[in-house]
Amino acid sequence: MRPLSPCHLAARRDPAGRLLLSWVGRARGGWAWLDGVEAMADADFQGYRITVSGSDKAIERSVGETACQIEAADLAGLGPLLTIEVRQAGALGLSRPAILTIEA
Repeated sequence: MRPLSPCHLAARRDPAGRLLLSWVGRARGGWAWLDGVEAMADADFQGYRITVSGSDKAIERSVGETACQIEAADLAGLGPLLTIEVRQAGALGLSRPAILTIEA
């Protein structure tokens, strides 16, 4: 009943030090359910929830598209290793996360 988790989560830094995140959203309506029984259609799409966490704190964002930009100043003090989680939000809850761990 929850939305499907995003896939192909990617992260890169731009010349200004910002963290640029992108992913592919998924929906049950993206393929045919021949018998119409296994899963319900997706609940109302409400966007994506992003969490970037380090050893001391975390940054959270909500966006409506499949990309997010985190400013370099916001990343300062998170630590040497970052864990990025992206979840799709729907009327019935959050999906399981797409997870990526990178060096800060």
